Amino acid sequence: MESETCKAIETAKRMMASKDYMGARSKLLEVQNQFGDQDTICGMFTMSDILSAANLTPSGCESDWYLILQVSPASSTDRINSQYLKLTNLLEVIKYDVPDASTALKLIQDAFAVLSNPQKRLIYDSKRITSWGNYEGLNVMVGSNTGDDDGLLLHGSSVHEDIEGEEKNGVSKGTLELGPLASMSAPSCSPPSPLSSLASGRSLLSLQWSAEDFVSGQVWAIYDADGMPRRYVVLNYVISSTEVCATFLEPHPVSDDEVYWVEENLPLVCGSFKVGTATIALGISRFSHLVRCKQSTKKLFYKIYPNKGEVWAMYRNWSHKWTQSELVDNQCRIVEILSDFCEDSDVTVVGLEEVPGYKTFFQRQLSDGFELIRMVPWSEMLSFSHSILSFTIPEIQVHGIPKGSLHLEPNFLPRTLTNS
Repeated sequence: MESETCKAIETAKRMMASKDYMGARSKLLEVQNQFGDQDTICGMFTMSDILSAANLTPSGCESDWYLILQVSPASSTDRINSQYLKLTNLLEVIKYDVPDASTALKLIQDAFAVLSNPQKRLIYDSKRITSWGNYEGLNVMVGSNTGDDDGLLLHGSSVHEDIEGEEKNGVSKGTLELGPLASMSAPSCSPPSPLSSLASGRSLLSLQWSAEDFVSGQVWAIYDADGMPRRYVVLNYVISSTEVCATFLEPHPVSDDEVYWVEENLPLVCGSFKVGTATIALGISRFSHLVRCKQSTKKLFYKIYPNKGEVWAMYRNWSHKWTQSELVDNQCRIVEILSDFCEDSDVTVVGLEEVPGYKTFFQRQLSDGFELIRMVPWSEMLSFSHSILSFTIPEIQVHGIPKGSLHLEPNFLPRTLTNS
């Protein structure tokens, strides 16, 4: 067992030396899961996170000292002091055995020198906020002095769901309390699922993630500039109760159509993705849902496609040669995925339509009593806009809503819908 541990640690060291920090983290996780915590492993985890964070330098600013020290911008001086001592102790154990450990130590010393000095910290905070605010137009969250994520509203429906139209059976004052009843119809995530950690009685429709829902190595969808979950990240570690550190997944186009979409800066949500170079602090409110995907052995590449049981928005009258303006002006339809994606076969989908009078409840679309089912070939994967969280509500028919109808997360619904 000891020889296997040593061999895995040496592999992780080589990965770090070549700046493959994500690969090193994955290898260390394997060792930790198999053999438990060890001082060397904990130190190397710390070193990997620090060096990875140091790779990202916002324009017009120094290194992100908060990311390097793994604290929130809202942290107190006491919190910064204790975190600095904790990281120093972890790195001291490995500084003579692991290449670049001394570099990581120097980085946290530099971070502490700025963040522990009130005057230096004030000047740095001003530069940092400006730099992150201009970062590629991504509207990333950089923390808040109030402890809450400001600048972006929390995406997710409330416990009470508004009902459009006249009042229905069992509906009081235009609302229907769904929280205690709801369950996800098709979790678009792989274990560990955030839903498994929800306290008893907590509404599954609130989508208010907490730091405990995030685990290193998870792939999450986050909201883009249009407020839709069309970007993906790999979770690195939790910074605070309101922020986590994550690395963006970037499209890895294969076909000519995919290359065109990437070059035109159109949102590519299905296909192959690679671990990018941008590691960033993100407010928890930016996170939409866990993503179910296939990973390469070294977890450097990910394949993300619609899965059976999920609900997706699809572009209507889609063309692989669209421009930005054509994409913005286009309508969407909602479909339920009936079969898992395979590169050598089509994906089967069925159209969904709104339940009359209920703006967030959808049922399968019928024509002459038959469900409207169609096949989507691999060549049309770009026609998928984004995944939509869906929930089943037991005994929903007592409220006048057809049995089997799905409640769709309101903030995921496209602004323009069509059933055609």
